Amino acid sequence: WGATLQDMTDTAFILAMKETAEYHEELLESIIKRLLDLSKEHKKSVMAGRTHQMHAVPITFGQKCAVYADELSRSLVRLREDKERILKLQFAGAAGHLASLYIDNWDGQAVHNRMAELLGLTPSVAPWHNARDNMAEWACLLNTMCGSISRMCADLKLMHKQEVGEIEEDFPRGRLGSSTMPHKRNPDNYETVMGMAWVVNAMEGVAWNCMQVNGERDTSTMMADWYYTPCINITASFCLECFFWLVDTIHVYPEKMKQNLAVNRGALNAETMMIELGHKIGRMDAHEVVYEAAMDSFEQKRELADILVADPRVNSVFSEKEIRAIMDPLHYIGRADEIVDQVNAQVGALLKK
Repeated sequence: WGATLQDMTDTAFILAMKETAEYHEELLESIIKRLLDLSKEHKKSVMAGRTHQMHAVPITFGQKCAVYADELSRSLVRLREDKERILKLQFAGAAGHLASLYIDNWDGQAVHNRMAELLGLTPSVAPWHNARDNMAEWACLLNTMCGSISRMCADLKLMHKQEVGEIEEDFPRGRLGSSTMPHKRNPDNYETVMGMAWVVNAMEGVAWNCMQVNGERDTSTMMADWYYTPCINITASFCLECFFWLVDTIHVYPEKMKQNLAVNRGALNAETMMIELGHKIGRMDAHEVVYEAAMDSFEQKRELADILVADPRVNSVFSEKEIRAIMDPLHYIGRADEIVDQVNAQVGALLKK
């Protein structure tokens, strides 16, 4: 008695979201576990770190995967927190106070609490017909999670390019990449996840608009809810499913990563030399010396180490052997190993909760 259509639809959405949250938590844990495994497997796989899509300094593929795992672990924490805060029963009657039950001397809140218990939901002490921040928060969570996955797909897609060739999406015989170009092995699933993440992003805007409710209830919110809520949940689930398949079946090519370290003729270690040389002649002077050498290397298509060996400002303080050792990218990965170890310890503990 006295329940509204919105009580029923909101509760139905929350029950569906409860199942979705449990499914997303399971998928996130599987993705993170796989990324942690990859980080340990490729702890020593040195590759070019890229800023602005250009070679910067060496990193490891293990570090990259550890950063992915750490980022997604925060979505896992948010998901677990949101389950406690968002999955609440909606049963409040026409204007939120369940007056219809009190006519017959029922305790409205007691009925509400019992209904929540039967449905496995958290009871609400106040109605949320017009307070849609919980739904907006859920949409924000999904958008943030899919945004992380989308940026990882964009990152891996760059490494997938034939000119780079450091990783590859699984492409078994029989799968087609193009209806007209038989040779194509496109990173279709990376692109698909990115495109679907944009849909999730658009739906978050709808969820925000649904917060603009007049009075105690109005139909505009319900009309939009009925459209975007299934859409954002199903699309986010697809993004998680597809990304799990991508990381679970990824092909990683450490030898190609090693080859790519040399494509800019040693410039990847310009910072290393600048810092080491700076200890001898001062930081600003060292920057100028290495900058000039790097420009000569680029313009003359010569190895940076060879130019530095011939520069009296460098060979007066370092031997040739020392210069070439400084310019070895395998020796300039900082705390990359430590990042892998610490993320595995911290995030691994989170997965066990």
